[in-house]
Order: sequence, then structure tokens, then C-alpha cells
Amino acid sequence: MTQISKAQVLKIAQLAQLKLSPQEIDIYQRELGVILDFSNKLQAVSVNHLEATEQVTNLTNITRIDEIDANLALDLKDLEKNAPNFIDRQFAIPKITH
Repeated sequence: MTQISKAQVLKIAQLAQLKLSPQEIDIYQRELGVILDFSNKLQAVSVNHLEATEQVTNLTNITRIDEIDANLALDLKDLEKNAPNFIDRQFAIPKITH
């Protein structure tokens, strides 16, 4: 099994902003080793004989022309009248910060 050190587990936890207990460090040390082993097995598989695949559904993108439907367009005066804060033809909203 691929060995991953406790220091490496702690570094990964730090990057992920996780606080791990000593038991969790041991668990993740084993689990990450198993994951790396599986990754190594995948690396060993020869795919040279396979054709590159861009997508598997055989669907193509369908695009449409970007048009304004006059029947669906709202009148600017109605928008302005119903908006609580409308400045320079735009809806003004409060700044949202976290």
C-alpha cells in the first residue's frame, strides 16, 4: 500500500481548512493510501489503443439566434414605476457582503 505520512495528511487538512483528531488522521492516512493505490492502478492501464472521446452522448449543441420578442418585452416606464429603486435604466439593489 502506498504510504502517506501524517504530515501530508495534516497538510491536506490544513489546505481544506479541516481540524482532524488523532483518530481521524490515522483513518485518513489509510484511506488516502488506498486512493493513491487505486490511482496507481489506473495509471498502469494502457489506453493507447483507445480513440479519444470528447463526449459520449452524440448530442450536438443547439443554439438559437438571440432575439427580442416584442410581445414579451416589458415597457421601460412600467419597469421604472414598479421598481423600488431604478437608476439609469437599471435596477439598483443594496450591496450584498458576507
